[in-house]
Amino acid sequence: MKMLDRLLVVLLLVGLWSCNKEYDPTPDYLEAVYPIESGKFRVYHVVDTIFETANSDLLEGQTYYKRELTGDTEEDLLGRDVHTMRIDVSPDTLGTPDNPSYNWSYRELWTQYADEDFYERIEGNTRFLVMRNPPYPNSTWDGNLFNNQNPQIYEFKNIDTTVTVQGNTYANCVFVEQQEFYRPVADTNGPIFIIEHAYEIYAPGIGMIKKYYKSLEAQNGVFTPESRILLEELVAHNFDI
Repeated sequence: MKMLDRLLVVLLLVGLWSCNKEYDPTPDYLEAVYPIESGKFRVYHVVDTIFETANSDLLEGQTYYKRELTGDTEEDLLGRDVHTMRIDVSPDTLGTPDNPSYNWSYRELWTQYADEDFYERIEGNTRFLVMRNPPYPNSTWDGNLFNNQNPQIYEFKNIDTTVTVQGNTYANCVFVEQQEFYRPVADTNGPIFIIEHAYEIYAPGIGMIKKYYKSLEAQNGVFTPESRILLEELVAHNFDI
């Protein structure tokens, strides 16, 4: 009987090791899907949609191109070496969808930082924890841990998925869900319903290839000015893959 017990323990340990082996995260893996390198850029096609306040009709979204250009390192207020990231925008009316041209104008400066635990993106003055290490499926963290916004739970929904963006297929991608809920809110002026859904997808060797953000707030069937849908999809980059 003791021999059988020992055998069961060994089999259990082997099974646990095998489960961990399937998702054996390494720092290099996360570094691959969030590369930070001076001189590298990503270009996204952006559709930013707002809603009417007088009725529930959808307005035509504002469309443009956005470029994220990684610059050199500098020291931030915490004494860390961070990479700058210049954000430029261009109208989407230039060129054709298959062969766009750009007329970049400066919008703002972001910064990026990575250590052994987290990857951060500081958008203006707002610091987000966009990814954590190790990248286990269904592991969670507070993306707003270091800013003054309400806690927001981010989650690795998938660390090895294949997606198609703008006609291009990317394998071994990381899917980070940032929020998803639907809730009614009691209000004396009528019922308010809020729908939230946001995620980002990252591809090895490139970084973020898609961003989706939907925040719909409706009162008595009328969308409020806070309602917004934002979609960013990668169309060009200069990373070596």
